[in-house]
Amino acid sequence: MALLMRSMTRESGHARDLELHLSANRLEKGISDFVAAVKDNCTPSTLVVRMIEFTKEDHFRQLLQALRTNSTIKNFDVSKASLGPYDASPETCNALHAVFTDNTTLEFLDISGEHAHLEITRFGIGLNQALTGLKKNKTLKMLKIEYQNLGLEG
Repeated sequence: MALLMRSMTRESGHARDLELHLSANRLEKGISDFVAAVKDNCTPSTLVVRMIEFTKEDHFRQLLQALRTNSTIKNFDVSKASLGPYDASPETCNALHAVFTDNTTLEFLDISGEHAHLEITRFGIGLNQALTGLKKNKTLKMLKIEYQNLGLEG
């Protein structure tokens, strides 16, 4: 997976105007390489990783931490990501907050959950705190957060 992503760039830090869709694949086995490619800016300008099951929430958090400093991804869709039967931990919500405050490249981000009987694809109430990072964000033009159970506070 990481080899594929690294071949999508001309050189690290210079994204090609290209879309890569990896939705519904099993990224767990090569997650370290995948996260390293994101962190090293070896990514196309659009990356779609919808409906990924993160068996360990830490893997999703590592992806968010890499995205925080990524300077090549302009459009990122990680909607319907499964973090298990529980809402995202405070650490994961803090990582998302850091993406909002520190990333200066993202223009489109989709972190929507899924409307289903078993709502396993959601951040939960902790997303409200993460969203406060938007106060410092100057580049994001579109944010999709459908089906995340933000509650009245959200």
